[in-house]
Amino acid sequence: MPLIPVSKLSLRGHLRRNKYKKLFLQLFSIVILSFLFFFSFLVGGNSVGAIEILGLDAGHELGEYKNYLPLVLLTGIKPKIEPSIFGAETHSGDEYYIHKADEANLFWLRYGVFDWNEIEPERTNPPTYLWESVDEDALLEASQRGLTVIAIIKYTPDWAQKIPGVACGPIAEHALDEFAEFVGALVERYGVQPYNIKYWEIGNEPDVDPSLVPPDSEFGCWGDVNDVRFYGGRYYAQMLKQVYPAIKAVKPEAQVLLGGLLLDCDPTKDDACLPGNFFEGILASRGAYSFDIVSFHAWPSYYGTMYWEEHDPKWEKRGGIVLGKIDFLREIMRKYEVDKPIIQTEGALGCPSGLPLDYNPLQVVLGFQGGKLPNYNPYCNPPVDAYYEAQADYVVWLYVRNWAQGLLGTSWYTLEGPSWFNAGLFNKDKTPRPAYYALKFLTEELSSSDYVGEVPDPNLRVYEFIASEKRIWVLWSPDEHEYQITIPENTQNIYDKYGDTINAQGGQITVKSPIYIEMTK
Repeated sequence: MPLIPVSKLSLRGHLRRNKYKKLFLQLFSIVILSFLFFFSFLVGGNSVGAIEILGLDAGHELGEYKNYLPLVLLTGIKPKIEPSIFGAETHSGDEYYIHKADEANLFWLRYGVFDWNEIEPERTNPPTYLWESVDEDALLEASQRGLTVIAIIKYTPDWAQKIPGVACGPIAEHALDEFAEFVGALVERYGVQPYNIKYWEIGNEPDVDPSLVPPDSEFGCWGDVNDVRFYGGRYYAQMLKQVYPAIKAVKPEAQVLLGGLLLDCDPTKDDACLPGNFFEGILASRGAYSFDIVSFHAWPSYYGTMYWEEHDPKWEKRGGIVLGKIDFLREIMRKYEVDKPIIQTEGALGCPSGLPLDYNPLQVVLGFQGGKLPNYNPYCNPPVDAYYEAQADYVVWLYVRNWAQGLLGTSWYTLEGPSWFNAGLFNKDKTPRPAYYALKFLTEELSSSDYVGEVPDPNLRVYEFIASEKRIWVLWSPDEHEYQITIPENTQNIYDKYGDTINAQGGQITVKSPIYIEMTK
C-alpha cells in the first residue's frame, strides 16, 4: 500500500521539536540553579542568595517560561510534551480521575471550574470574589501532574443577565465591563503558579437559544432565534471584544477559546439551520481578532453500529459528524480569510437509551423536561457489551483522525461515568471501561511520534506515524466489516486496540477493530 506523498513536515512535529528546545532550556536552567541552590546552602546561604548569584529573581523570565526553582523542586511538577491530541473532561475534579488522566498520559484536562454566578453573586465596588467556591485543589492537582487545564467560564449572575432568570444566557451589555474585570481577575489569580492555567474557554455550546434549554443548563445559551442571519453570534463577538483585551493585559500568552460550538446542523446544506450561522456571526463582526482557538463538539451515537459516525444525515456530505464539522468550520474561516487552530473540546461515542436515529440534540433537553423519552434504542437500555467494545474502537477513531486533521487537541467527554449518554471512560463505581484501556495504550504506542500521512486503501482507514526507531500503522474498518490484508514484510509487531499481541497467520491478518502494525524504518 503506497503512501500519500507528504509535501511538508507536520505542524505537530514542528511544534514538538520547538517544545523540546524550550524544554531543554528550562531543564538546563533548573540544573544550574539547583547546583547553585545547594552550593549556597552548604556555605551558609539560602535559595534566594543562590538565585541572586545569576542576577535573577525568583520569577525571572527565560523565553516564555518563568522558573520558580524552589516550587519546581518541592512540588514535583511533571512536564508533558506539547502539543498533544489527547485529552478528556472531568466534571467532578475528583483526584482519582485526575490521577487516571495522568496515568493515561493525557495532555488536556477540560474542567468547568469557574461559575461566575457563584464567584461574584453580588456586585460590589470594589468587586468581591468568593474564591472559596472554586475547586482549587483539583486545579493544583492537575498542574502538579503536568496536565494542561482548559478552564470553562460559565453562568451569568442575576445582576448581569441580559435575559432575567437565564443563567446560561448572554450577559447584559451594561455588565460586559464587569465581566471583563472578573475574567481578568481569574487570569491574574489562576494563570500563574501554582495553577498555571493558560487556556480559557468562554461558555459552553453558546450556539443554543435559551428557549430550548433550562435556564441553568450546562450548555448554551447565547443563541437568538430572532436573529435570522447570525443567531446571536454577533453579540457573543461583542462580549469577546471586551474580554479578550482584559485577558491579554494580564497574561499575553493566555489563549482564549470560543465556547465549544454544538453545530447542530450545516447551514450551507439546510436554509432552516439557523444555529449553524452563529460561528459566521462571530467572524462577520470581526470577532476573529478577539479569540485564539475555535472549539467545537461532536457526538455520534451507538445504535448497534458506528455506521452513523461517518453517515450522519446532517454531515455525511462533508465526511461525517466530526470530519464534517471540521470541514464546515474551515470553510467559514476561509470565507473571512481567518486561520485559527481548532480543538474538539467534547467528543465521545454516546449510547442514548431513548432516542430515535434522526434525533435532534436540542430535543433531548425538551424531552427530559417533559418527563421521559420513549425507548427507541434497545442497545443502550442498559448498554450492551458490544457498545463498550465499540466505545473502545471509537477512542482510536476519534483521536487518530483528529490528529491527522491537524487539530490542536481532543477532549473525551467525560472521564467520569456513566456520564451523558453513558459515554464516560469509567463506570459509576470508578472502574475503568474498555475505552480507558484503549486510550491508555493509544497514548503509549504513539508517544513521541509524528504523523506522516494516510495510507490509501480501498476498504480500510490506515494512518502512518513515525517514531525514532519504527513506523506505526493504525488501521481499522470504517464500515465494521472484516477485511483480510497481507502485512508488510518489515513488520515487527502487531497489537490490538488494547495492546495485546496479534499473531499473523500465513502473513495475513483480519482487520475490523483498530490494530497497530509496527515496522522497521
